[in-house]
Formats: sequence, C-alpha cells, structure tokens
Amino acid sequence: MTWENLNPKGTDLAVPRSEEPTSFVQNYRKQYGEPSLKFFKGNLKSAYEAACNQPDDEKKVLALYLHHSGSVLTNTLCHQVLKNDEVLTTFNNLFIVYGWDMSNATDANFFHEQLRNIISVEAADAAKNLKVEQMPAFLIIGQGTDGRIPNIAIVHGDYDDDTLQTRLQLEYSLLSGLLGFHMIRHPCRTGRWR
Repeated sequence: MTWENLNPKGTDLAVPRSEEPTSFVQNYRKQYGEPSLKFFKGNLKSAYEAACNQPDDEKKVLALYLHHSGSVLTNTLCHQVLKNDEVLTTFNNLFIVYGWDMSNATDANFFHEQLRNIISVEAADAAKNLKVEQMPAFLIIGQGTDGRIPNIAIVHGDYDDDTLQTRLQLEYSLLSGLLGFHMIRHPCRTGRWR
C-alpha cells in the first residue's frame, strides 16, 4: 500500500499495521513539512520503556500524538502551532513523542489494543473515548507513583502556540513529579483540563 492510494486527497496518514512505525513519521513530514516534531523512531513499547527508564535529571514524559485527518483542527495544529520554535523546543526538551494516525478505524482499534497491552487499560480507554472533533490530541503518559498504573493527561489540539506550550509544561511538571522546578510562562487561558 502506498501513500497515494491511502486517500485520493493525500491527507490520510494511515499506515498499514504491517509497516514500520517510521512510516507515520515519513507520511507526516511529507504532508506537513519541516520543521516538525521529533517523533520517536521505534515501536510503542520501546517509546514507553525509553520514557520510564530515564534518570531523573534527564526525565522526559511520553507524549502520544493522536493524529486524525478528518478533524478540522488538524491543519491549524500541524501547519501552524507545531511549527512554532518554542513549542518544538518544549517537545524536544521534555517529551518523547510517538505518533499514530487514528483516521482509519481498523488502525485506531489496533492502537487501542497496543495501549491496553503495553501501557494500561486507562490509557487505551482515554484514547478510545476521544471523538474526531477532539483530535488531534496528545495523550501524555507519566509513570505512576506505584510504578504500575501510569498517570494520564489529554492535551487537545485546539490551542494556540502559547497556550499549548504552557499546557505541555504544566503537564510535564505534574506527570514527572517536578512541579515547581520548571517555569510556566503563562496561566492556562482555556479552562479545558482533562
């Protein structure tokens, strides 16, 4: 299956499950260009393990980017907000970003099963409960205090660059256990928390 026959408009980033995870990244960059998020190269299990096994002074939190080409928010987020230098720096410094296209129901269901098996039932349910109009979104996963059930936050893709950066910094601080050690530039203006 090639990029062109996934969608005649060329906007669906869906990748057959048998292809490497890097196909999503290649399709994303082809569609939205550079600069771009630095997506984790590898599978979901490797991304989760990388986030969980870092020393405290290099701690990064896992950010699962859930893409949906059917959402009206996608173009604004991907062409504008995710090209902002400060937003990209925040992602690069604080997060391991893993991307998945939720546009195709079969691929979305496959991803939900991966989340359930690798991370938690709660993470799978959080992703599954997102509606098309709530995507794209970032499912932020922090290691739970008991080491088993992770802490989860959802950051929706309907923010401007300043608000997104603030939300990301706040969620990083909360989920990494470092609240108070990272500066938060602006208060959250939208009131949407989870």
